[in-house]
Amino acid sequence: MLSIDKNVIDESTSLVKCNLSYPIINEESVYSNITNLINNVIYEDIITFKDVVSDELNINIFNLTENILHVITEYRVTLNKNNIISIPIEFSQLLGLYDITYINCYNYDLDRSKMIKLADLFNVDKDYIKIINDKLYRKFQYIIKRYSSEDIDKSFQGICNEQTFYIEKDGIILCFSSYEISKSISHVVEFKLLFSEYEEILSEYTINNIWS
Repeated sequence: MLSIDKNVIDESTSLVKCNLSYPIINEESVYSNITNLINNVIYEDIITFKDVVSDELNINIFNLTENILHVITEYRVTLNKNNIISIPIEFSQLLGLYDITYINCYNYDLDRSKMIKLADLFNVDKDYIKIINDKLYRKFQYIIKRYSSEDIDKSFQGICNEQTFYIEKDGIILCFSSYEISKSISHVVEFKLLFSEYEEILSEYTINNIWS
C-alpha cells in the first residue's frame, strides 16, 4: 500500500475563502519518478482551479455583495493496492445557494508508470462502450425524470473512452460533473459498475490486478 498524505491550502480574503485539500504520494523508491509526476499533476490542477476562480472574481462574474465565495476541493483514496491508486477530487465553488462542482479522477498504475484509462479495464475486442451505455440508459432515464423535464433521448449521450471514472475494489464509478448530464442537474452524478456484473467484458488486467 502506498503512503498518501494530505495537504491543505487554506486562504481567506473579504471576498473568498479557499480550503483546498489534495493528496501527496510519499514514496522514496523506484516509483519516485511516477509519484512525482502524479503529485505535480494534482498540484497544478489545484492551483489552476484557484487561479481561475481569482480571474472570475476580477471580471465580476460573481456578485459578492452579500455572500462569500467558498472555493473547496475534497478528495478520497478509493483504491490503493498492488501499486495501483485511484483518487477522485471534487472541485467546488459555493456562493449562497449557487453550487457548481466538477470532478477529476487520478487513476495510476505505478508498476507500469501509466495513467489507467477506461480501455485498460475492459476487453477492447468487445464493444464495451455500447454494452455499458445500453445498461446505463435506464439509470439515466430515472435521473433525468427525477431532476429535469428534458427528453431522455435528447439528453443521453452515453459515455466514451474519455469518460471520467474512479476505481474501487469491486467496480468502477462513472462520474458526471455539475450540469454535464442536464442543465437542470447541478450536483455530481455517479453510476457504479460492479465488476461482477460486467465480468464477461473485463480485461485480464482488471481481473488479475484490481478485482483479484
